[in-house]
Parts: sequence; structure tokens; C-alpha cells
Amino acid sequence: MPQTLVCFLQHQSGVRLESSRVFGLDVMRASAISLVLLNHVALFFPQAGSFFEIGLLTGYLGVELFFVLSGFLIGGILFRTFENESSARSLANFWQRRWLRTLPNYFLFLVLNVLLAGWLARGIPSVLPYLFFFQNVTARPQPFFVESWSLAVEEWFYILVPVLFLVAIKVSRKSFRISSLFIIGLGILAVTAARSLYVLATHPLWLTDVRMIVVYRLDACMFGVLAAWMKHYHPEQWQRTPRVLFLAGVALLVGVASLPFLLPTDSLFPHSIGFTFTSVGALLLLPSLDRWTFTHAGGSFAVLKISLWSYSIYLVNLPVHSALNHLLPQASPFFLAAAFLFFSIALSALIYRCYEKPIMNLRRRTAVRSVDFALDNAAPMMAKN
Repeated sequence: MPQTLVCFLQHQSGVRLESSRVFGLDVMRASAISLVLLNHVALFFPQAGSFFEIGLLTGYLGVELFFVLSGFLIGGILFRTFENESSARSLANFWQRRWLRTLPNYFLFLVLNVLLAGWLARGIPSVLPYLFFFQNVTARPQPFFVESWSLAVEEWFYILVPVLFLVAIKVSRKSFRISSLFIIGLGILAVTAARSLYVLATHPLWLTDVRMIVVYRLDACMFGVLAAWMKHYHPEQWQRTPRVLFLAGVALLVGVASLPFLLPTDSLFPHSIGFTFTSVGALLLLPSLDRWTFTHAGGSFAVLKISLWSYSIYLVNLPVHSALNHLLPQASPFFLAAAFLFFSIALSALIYRCYEKPIMNLRRRTAVRSVDFALDNAAPMMAKN
């Protein structure tokens, strides 16, 4: 790429593209948020049959990609951090940087959703559980600020996994490689077993009573940590056959997404094990995408921007959706879909430039520098660069 173009992109984005970003992970993040947007576009076409149903499934896949990507980025940070400094201070530094990245946007949109609910004359539940991410720990979330369910999953992941890793490395630094793998495997197995037993015992609704409950979804992020473990401790194996794994991951994701059309609605597989297979499919994409560096312009600038704005896009798009339906109830679905995409992206770019990015710059100036650049960009769900 010509040096002048590199400098221009660095100036516009505020990041060091070639040295500090992995373009393939930007592609994964941009693809994930695009799938979520397609999901919500489909809501404008409830009579469109297959398009509506496929749109609903794209939202599911998009969020699952975010979970695994977030686990991969955070897992890599934790392995590098604890090998250099395994102390309560390093854990506090991790949380400080994580929360400076995730909480400002979250609380901004919590306030905006309260205002939106008041404007739309909707009921506003107590916001106290939302302040501490208890809104969906063991039960379905309220319709209010419903998109925050996935952020609660990730925030509890950020709290629990670093503590477990720190305890393991304090017990024995020499055996941390094995003990960390044991924690990852036990976490995945325990959550999968609990989810399966819960589904068998209660026959819950897939969308609200399984997918959106924290205690039944923490394994999704743990699959990303498993990928980070493989990359950190077995880099040679991590680099083998990435294209084959990528194709297998795509096939697995497509296959899982097809199950609701093939299996009975009360089948156990999509309610429990289907989540596991989706996470495995997302994990298999990572070795190939993790090798894909920024090499040319083309559509790369758009991918980079969508990736950078993805956290804000995730939080802003449903309020935009509700506002358009309220203001333009008789408008054409095609017009509403176009307006939805335009305002979701435009407002997200504005929020990133005027609110999100200044906070990240402040964090870079004030936080301890022991954690590398990847933490600056591991946004929740966009997973959330």
C-alpha cells in the first residue's frame, strides 16, 4: 500500500493499522455487526416469509461471533498479562481498562433507553439490576434495553475468568498452562451440562429463556479463550491448515443456522448443543482470520470503520428502529429499512468520534501501560477493535 494512503488511514482512524490491528479480526467484527443489522432489517418485513426467518437467524450468528471473538481477544490479553505480572494489581489494571472501554457507552445508552421508553410511553422497570448487569443472570431480560443481555454475558465473563486464572497461576505458575486449560474445559462442560439439564427439565423458549440468560451462555466466550490458549501455547499447531479450518467453520455455522428449518421446534439440539456447535464454528474461523493482515485499500477502509463503530452500532440500532416505527408507522418497509441503516451507522460514527474515542484516548493517557494495544480495541460484542 502506498505510504501516503497508510498515513491517511492512520490519521482518519486514529490507530496504527498495519502494526497494531489484525484485519481479519476486523472483518469478523464487521461481519458480525452486519448480521445483527440484517436481523433488525428483517423486522420491517414480518410478512416476507423466509427472508424474515433467515434475518432472525443472522442476528443469532452475529452475536455468537462476537462472543467468541471477545473471548479470543481477552484470553490472549490475560495469558500475556499474567505471564508478565500475576498480581491483584495486574487484575485491577485489567478491569480498569476493560470497564473504561465498555461502561461509558453502556451507561450512556441505559440513560437514552430510559428517555426513549418515556417518550414512547413504555413501562420502565427498575434500572438497579442494569447498573450491575443483573438484568438476565438467571432469568429472561425485560423488554426494556433488551440488547444489553449480551453485554451482561460478557461483563460477567470479564469478572469471573480473570479471577480464576489469577488463582490458578498463584497456586502454581509452572502448571498454569495445564490449569488454565482445565478451567476453560471445565467452564465449557459445566455450562453446557447446566443448559442441557435446564432445557430438558423446563422446555423453555429458545430466544428469551435460554439464549439470553448469563449462566447458560458463558461457554460461548470460553471457546474464544480456548482459541487464545491454542495460539499462545501451541503457535505451530495454530498456524496449520487455517483454510481447511475456516471452511469447516463456515460449513458448521451454516449447518447450525439451518437446524430450525429442519428440526422440530421443541428439539433439544438447537436449544442447547446447537449453541456449542455454533461456538465451535466461530472458533474454527479464527486461525485463518488471525493471519489476515491489512495489505491493501479497496474496501478495507469501510471494514475498518464498521469495526471501529460496531459497539455503538450494536447499542444504537434498536433505539433507531423503535423511533422510526413510532414516527413513521405508515412508511414503506423499504424506506424504513434504508433509514434504519443510514441513521444507525451515521449516529454510531458520531458517537464514536465525539464520545467513545475521546474516552479511549483518556484511558491511554491514564491507565497503566502493562496491557497491550489489543485491550484498547477488544470492544464488547464487537466484541465486540
